[in-house]
Amino acid sequence: MFLFIGSAQGFGMSCSLINTIGCEVAYPSYIEAVPVSMPPSTTAQPIPFDVNGNLRLDMIGNVPSPDSSPNADEEAALMVWSNVWDKTNSTILFDTVPFNGATNSTTAPKCRLGSPHSSAILDFDGDCLADIFLTCQEPDDQLSYHIWLNDPAGGDFREAQSGMLPKGTGMISFGDVGMLYYSFILQC
Repeated sequence: MFLFIGSAQGFGMSCSLINTIGCEVAYPSYIEAVPVSMPPSTTAQPIPFDVNGNLRLDMIGNVPSPDSSPNADEEAALMVWSNVWDKTNSTILFDTVPFNGATNSTTAPKCRLGSPHSSAILDFDGDCLADIFLTCQEPDDQLSYHIWLNDPAGGDFREAQSGMLPKGTGMISFGDVGMLYYSFILQC
């Protein structure tokens, strides 16, 4: 996958993501764009969110096994596409690292995201930090859920709750009903 990174130079305007059509701005379209490659994901789309609170968009998901023969355990490892882009090295946008401070994909938390999946980023514990709700495809094709709470004291996330979802569970959505600032699970 390729993204185009560039800026509208000389116009005081910067575009961080440019599609193949170009940057949709009211300024003249002099764009200096450089294609950058991104690490691949499995068929389940990665979930965009700011993992480390630096206000830069990262993503979490599964990375395909580097071998020609897929390794199910390796592909179930939760990985982060950490946003490392800067102006001095504009050819690297993301670096893939194991989730939650793990040292490699073997020790990373396991969750094979379903395709499609009902994962969400929301605040479960009211601390105004992004927590993670993941739906995972188990080896027997049943779905499980995992709730990871953002732990600023520890600098990472901690798994607060997990369990199996009933057979036949469809897409799961969240909503703030009545603006009570509580999240409710809506299951279809």
